Amino acid sequence: MPIRLSDLGGKTRAVRVEWEGLELNVTYAPGANTTAMQLALQQAAADDPVEGTRQAIDMLTKILVGWDFMKEPSSNGKEHPAETEPITEEFLHKLPASLVMAIIESINESQAPNRRKSGR
Repeated sequence: MPIRLSDLGGKTRAVRVEWEGLELNVTYAPGANTTAMQLALQQAAADDPVEGTRQAIDMLTKILVGWDFMKEPSSNGKEHPAETEPITEEFLHKLPASLVMAIIESINESQAPNRRKSGR
């Protein structure tokens, strides 16, 4: 059945990210994770690790649509009782680099095509 580029948008996929004994559920838009974005990330990472990290953060702000990363409660415990952190560059820069990479790896693994086993 023929498809159009516009058919790729609007879909989301959820993945579970495991990091240091913690689990983070992430929802992303697979259609937003373009080949151009992946190539820019790979090139930047090869040329300059700092720029590679910037590209990774930029990519995540463009493809993530939700997660269960909760806000810290206020000192009185009443503010932000069940709100998630916004997915912003500023917040992503506060995360450990290994967690950011774990998010990206989980997304990339979920998008890898299923390889058919040969009959050999």
